[in-house]
Amino acid sequence: MYVFHNDSVKFNGYWEVPVMSDGVPFFMATLKLQDGGHYKYMGGGSGWAKSIHNYEYKDLIIGHLGAGREMSFFIIRRNGQDVYVKTYDWDTREALKTEYTLNEIINLIKK
Repeated sequence: MYVFHNDSVKFNGYWEVPVMSDGVPFFMATLKLQDGGHYKYMGGGSGWAKSIHNYEYKDLIIGHLGAGREMSFFIIRRNGQDVYVKTYDWDTREALKTEYTLNEIINLIKK
């Protein structure tokens, strides 16, 4: 998981890991690496798992960028480029449709 910080993307120390059943993601567990090398379960939910299951680029997801409730993106690496895909568009009510570059996201946040 990543956060937006000073016009850049910074890893925040948490991972979102899909929990699978018969090859289908049904739950996203949030984990944090603790001192001593042990992972701690921090919570989770099923919302993203359902959206990811039908997403054509789900195998390309390399991270999640949280920039506020209405500004959340999956980061995919496609053709050697990082692409930021808005997880949910509140205006159109569509999930995983709109793609951005990091510069476009910076401009959106600064508005």
